[in-house]
Amino acid sequence: MNKIKSLLAGLTIFVLSAPLIARADVVGVNGMFGGTSTNGSEFANTAGLGSGDLVTAIAYFIRVGLGFLGVAAVVIILIGGFKWVTAGGEEEKVKKAKKYIFQGLIGLIIVLSAYTIATFALGAVTEAMSPSVE
Repeated sequence: MNKIKSLLAGLTIFVLSAPLIARADVVGVNGMFGGTSTNGSEFANTAGLGSGDLVTAIAYFIRVGLGFLGVAAVVIILIGGFKWVTAGGEEEKVKKAKKYIFQGLIGLIIVLSAYTIATFALGAVTEAMSPSVE
């Protein structure tokens, strides 16, 4: 018990001192302590970070999330196929494997539909937010 308390105390001290160790408070302090007064834009440009807008960031996260869901649906289909191959002719196992494959296909259809709708909606929002050229 004493060992756990000392471990937790050490971990707490480490977590609370992490900003001091990283010196995260130095950047952007209006020139104090060697920081910059440009709100980090010089650092962002040096690091090669883009200056994208919020809609682009949201679109990226939606696409990544739907990509993971699509991979999960394909994995479910593959698990169903593996269960079917290893069923050994037992009807109950084959029925369960078919259920996996069917549910994976339904999930894949839903993910593809969501991707299509999200792409359309985000395209419409981006077009509506961009200034019109006349």
